[in-house]
Amino acid sequence: MTITTLSSRELNQDVARAKKAAQSGPVFITDRGKPAHVLLSFEDYQQLTGQRRNIADALAMPGGADIAFEPPRMVLGVQPADFSSPGRPKMEKLPPRGAATRAAAERGGQSS
Repeated sequence: MTITTLSSRELNQDVARAKKAAQSGPVFITDRGKPAHVLLSFEDYQQLTGQRRNIADALAMPGGADIAFEPPRMVLGVQPADFSSPGRPKMEKLPPRGAATRAAAERGGQSS
């Protein structure tokens, strides 16, 4: 691991150099001669913090094939539907379309 130190001015003048250096190790960025920031590759950051985004990332990492991961199998029971229940609510029938017009005609041609 190589540690690189750059001033803020050097970083602003050559960001590509800082990114390349971060692939080999941390890059310390100084403000007025004092360390102020650290640039890391994303992989180094994840390793440092122990973070993984999801199980797929964890299994895809080097050595991930060695992780014991056996999720439990779900067992779904299937039952036939019972439509003969006596407590089933009754459906209310809607009048057919145009029923208001037919009812008005039966009352003597007046529509409401």
